This record gives sequence, C-alpha cells and structure tokens, in this order.
Amino acid sequence: MSKIIGIKNVSFAGRNGDTVTGKSVFYSDPIAANAGEGVAADRVFVSSQKLSNLGFTPALGQEVEVHFTRLGHFSTMRLVSDDDAAII
Repeated sequence: MSKIIGIKNVSFAGRNGDTVTGKSVFYSDPIAANAGEGVAADRVFVSSQKLSNLGFTPALGQEVEVHFTRLGHFSTMRLVSDDDAAII
C-alpha cells in the first residue's frame, strides 16, 4: 500500500490555455527486500475534477491504492486506511 506523505496545491495553464487546478499527491511505498531497502517516493497530479470523484479527500498519513491506465496516466485512487500513523 502507498502512504500519502505530502499534498501540494497546483495551478497551471493547460494546452488550450485554460487554467487547470488540482493537487500533486506525494506518496511512498516500501522497496521490496529483493530489490533494496527503505521506501521509494513518487507523486501524481490529481485534477480538481478527479479529486471530486474520489469519494474521499486525500490527507497525510492515509494508505491508498493508486491506479493508472495502461498508458501510465493517473486513473483513480482508493482509500485503504485513514490512520493517523506516522507519515513515513
């Protein structure tokens, strides 16, 4: 499971010039023992539209499953646990 370790508000001009808003969600995953040690971190941009469709509000410490399309684009995120556990 991935753990949310950071959330950053984002706003930029899209390809057509319209303003795109959303959040960059930073998350960490344990590195498999046979591949190394520690945790790996990554981020995904979630548009405001996709945020409203998640069914929950991403927050620090939540455990989530991050899903991507077959082309590697963000698809959705599913809340697994809403613990107030340590971030890392």
